[in-house]
Amino acid sequence: YQINARTELAVRYNDISPLENHHCAVAFQILSLPECNIFANVEPEAFKQIRQ
Repeated sequence: YQINARTELAVRYNDISPLENHHCAVAFQILSLPECNIFANVEPEAFKQIRQ
């Protein structure tokens, strides 16, 4: 739907799974809050792999 409707999310994520990418972005935004950061003790390289 997002792609066919040419929504802001579809444009932002270049028509590549816009809802999935949006949900992941919001989840990592929430997880970056100190009280929610379950990745605080994860090594940077491991965190990079998690984000991919």
